[in-house]
Amino acid sequence: ETPRTFYEALRRVPSYAPFVLERFQRCLDLYLCPRVAKNRININPKDMLPPLPSPKELRPYPNSKALKYVGHSDKVLSISICQTGKWLLSGSADGTLRMWEVSSGRCVRKWQFGEHVVNVAWCPRDGSVLASACVGTAVVLLDPHAEESKDLTATARASAGETDVTLESDGVAPWDENNSGIVFVKHAFRVTKIAWHHKGDYFATLVKGGANVLIHRVSKRSSQRIFKQQKVPIRNARFHPTRPIMFIQTAAYVYLYDLQR
Repeated sequence: ETPRTFYEALRRVPSYAPFVLERFQRCLDLYLCPRVAKNRININPKDMLPPLPSPKELRPYPNSKALKYVGHSDKVLSISICQTGKWLLSGSADGTLRMWEVSSGRCVRKWQFGEHVVNVAWCPRDGSVLASACVGTAVVLLDPHAEESKDLTATARASAGETDVTLESDGVAPWDENNSGIVFVKHAFRVTKIAWHHKGDYFATLVKGGANVLIHRVSKRSSQRIFKQQKVPIRNARFHPTRPIMFIQTAAYVYLYDLQR
């Protein structure tokens, strides 16, 4: 009988006559070995979505009309609520600026300008009662609580008619403050947007077509242009809420300007 030899590992076994045949049979066993059949799980995609809550559980949400502010004869173009939440200003295509009591929907003031009133805004400074609105080629500044309802159509038209004659080299006419206490800041073109600085002393205006951005200071009644020659139309301008930074938006880019440099 041939003596048996034991090896530590299979790789140490030397070659022998049926070596290749045994390896082939072993590979054949592995190739033809039976697989374990796994049943496919059929899941409805709708069952994977979480159940939606009942609409009754989503309240509170607006489900009824509480108040309706009636008074404008044409579409409303802009609204703004004061910091106290008691008063609301609305500008309309009917040429009027109105102040409403929020809780009751009562119109307490009405100013007639004869031009579309757009981009109404309250001054953001704490304790300030100043408000602004874009009326034609001018920005109107007024105290809605102190000014009584009146027709300012003639004043607004006179201010617009004097624009071409009284414009200074920087593109802004001197501030027109009449005896009524309402200030008209005249521009060369129709004013479309107003952006207030968070301190409330400065505000920026943008004219139709984005020709330029102008900065105005309320305390000194002064105005100045930011750019001397602006070829790319400007679409929007905003102040940073806490830092001395201004953002200028064009069709393709947003530019950041440091106001302290």
